[in-house]
Amino acid sequence: MRYRAFAREYAKDHNATRAYKAVYPNCNTDQAAAVNGSRLLTNAKVRQLVDELEAEAARAARIDVQRILRETTRLAFLDPRRLFHADGRMKKPQELDDDTAAAVGGIERVVEKRGKKTIVTYRYKVLDKNASLERLFKHKGLFRPEAEIPPPPSEIEEDEEDLVSSARRIAFTLELAGRMKVKAAK
Repeated sequence: MRYRAFAREYAKDHNATRAYKAVYPNCNTDQAAAVNGSRLLTNAKVRQLVDELEAEAARAARIDVQRILRETTRLAFLDPRRLFHADGRMKKPQELDDDTAAAVGGIERVVEKRGKKTIVTYRYKVLDKNASLERLFKHKGLFRPEAEIPPPPSEIEEDEEDLVSSARRIAFTLELAGRMKVKAAK
């Protein structure tokens, strides 16, 4: 049946127009393919097939909530000191522990000639820690929508403040930093 073929094609990239044209090559226009592809996605059998295919792909790739949270946690709690040896030298990529390596988004190998010596160093690009912290805050229900963000807390003694209040202060600071980052980019 063609709706099964459409579901398989759609599950590849979530492009209903492309999927429809792949299964129904006689379709003349992109507009007709978009309308018909969208209509097929409202069919309960097609939706069920797409969901099954995506669940199967996630299982095959071993993608689950635990893995996503583990990887996000690795980024959120990266300690940049772990990129260095105790004497201050930068570690080679193969010397990084798994958690630190997971937070590295890019490595540049730099070769310098100093007289007869060749010195090789590495420059690491670390992934965005704030975005990972924000995701974890949202997952734990500690991140409020923008309309609910309270003003910065007044001076409160540390022993008077509970854990949730601390988490909300951190979420506020992250939100504020994100807004400042967007303004600076404009």
